[in-house]
Amino acid sequence: MHPKFIIMKYFQTLVFLFLFFSFSSLAQEINHDHKITKMCGHGDPYIETEDQDPARMVSGHTTSWCTPFVIDIDAAETFYWEYVTDYTNVATITIDINITNLTSGGVPVDDLILVDDGTGNDAVAGDDIFASQDLNYTPTNTNINHVGGVFVRFRDVTYTYNDGTTQDVNIDLGSGFRYVFGSNVDINPTVVNLAPDMQYSSHVFNIDIDLIGQNPFSSDALRCQDYYAHFPDTKDVLMFSTTYATPSGPAATYSTKQIEYLSGVQHNVSPFDNSATYGSAGELNGIMKFYYTHGGSASLVNHEMMHQWGTNIDPALHLTIPGNHWNIHETPSSGFGSGYQRTTIDDVGNDCYHAYNVGYTSTYSELEQYLMGLIPITDVTFPIEAIQNPVWTNSGNCTWTSTDGLINVTEADFLAAMGPRDPQWNVEQHDFESAMIVLSRGLLTPKEMSYFQWQMQQNEMLIGDPDRVTSGWSTYNFNEATDGNATLTTRLPCPGSNVDLVITDNPIPVDIYSAAKSIEASTPTASPGNTEFKAGEEVNLEIAFEVPSSLNFEALIENCP
Repeated sequence: MHPKFIIMKYFQTLVFLFLFFSFSSLAQEINHDHKITKMCGHGDPYIETEDQDPARMVSGHTTSWCTPFVIDIDAAETFYWEYVTDYTNVATITIDINITNLTSGGVPVDDLILVDDGTGNDAVAGDDIFASQDLNYTPTNTNINHVGGVFVRFRDVTYTYNDGTTQDVNIDLGSGFRYVFGSNVDINPTVVNLAPDMQYSSHVFNIDIDLIGQNPFSSDALRCQDYYAHFPDTKDVLMFSTTYATPSGPAATYSTKQIEYLSGVQHNVSPFDNSATYGSAGELNGIMKFYYTHGGSASLVNHEMMHQWGTNIDPALHLTIPGNHWNIHETPSSGFGSGYQRTTIDDVGNDCYHAYNVGYTSTYSELEQYLMGLIPITDVTFPIEAIQNPVWTNSGNCTWTSTDGLINVTEADFLAAMGPRDPQWNVEQHDFESAMIVLSRGLLTPKEMSYFQWQMQQNEMLIGDPDRVTSGWSTYNFNEATDGNATLTTRLPCPGSNVDLVITDNPIPVDIYSAAKSIEASTPTASPGNTEFKAGEEVNLEIAFEVPSSLNFEALIENCP
């Protein structure tokens, strides 16, 4: 059967969009947070004995993970630890784990004993993947009643070799487990396969990729391209998390991919746009990465979002420090100061200052909201007092020293250094979009997806939403931190939803790539009519095409979660 259809958007646009995702490469990139110098499975091991035998080393890197890596606390599920080692001829591995409320068979666990002999939880003997005994975890923090996680950093690891000798190494494992409370979290969200190694739910895009022995985020540009191969270019920020171990890194980072302006001005920064390297046509502002913290908690999301606006303030104002965070100044902060922000500074004499918090919260301050373009500068309380070139001492009442003293930054000082905001706050973007991408060893189960899904859903909720949880990992989400002045949408768009095929008067979102391939392969004949297409506009072209039966519209319709 060859039905005729009235197509609202010209079929060549479908083909154009399909072919559009060829990616150019631009070199410039600004990383506004801590740089990762070594993160390939483990940090530098600190050898505590002198008998390291190079013959026992193999290529690769130590890494570890938990199976399953998300457990349902309400179901009292068990899990076990797995570990890949650099060393050969190992009989057993012992990890001094020291996690409160971790048990095995009802007995508290201080040490994990892992084997590679095909017994217990070890699937294959001799494959260099060691597995521990069955484990249970029972959290006691009643505030964390939806999701949570336990990560393990530096731990003593003992290798017992086949010849009976032992070796102790202190290793930054950077791994752990996550948990959900199945009675409070939907642990069976709808999950749709996009490819053999890709799937998505309403708030999570998951990629199955082998990253053992690698920095999980070393190919983030390629992974972004994977996202854009299936989803339209609508997101300001792409977020990354992973089930792989991520030692030797900070809690999270933010890298800027394009800047047309910064904080409404251009202070020592030339505009650039590297978004095409990542598959975006200019919509993508930055990449957010979550390391050993196991997901996108609200406090981390809010902190990293602020890097888009708050990291290039004129140093002469003494409001920031070289690490691209706030200096010690008398203004509340959302937590963008990496522990430096204060609400009160007392001069205690002898070049000493006592900086402390009074009524500190995690919401964005007036200054931060101005930089974000959410309020006018007249709503910012000036002057802002700051310590010039402070040195941490923490000796009695003298928490900081400075031979340069205090500086009072007035509104006039700020505008003289930074210039007036352009565009003005009332025409600036106030609604932002993000997407969570999870890199995993094997596709995630629905329950594993639910851990990330719940966090993303909480991050986008509005003040007053009855489903909003304001304890544990979700305190002060983006809308709340901005006093309701901005929103953050974390829901994924339907794949291919930037193009609608229309049968008569009923719009149906379809997979544009499959549709483009099918239409391109056919030889449709256009009837006379308007053939102009303008991006972003619905133009009724009234062009009829003979569409072959191979183009199965029912198969193309996305049941978008």
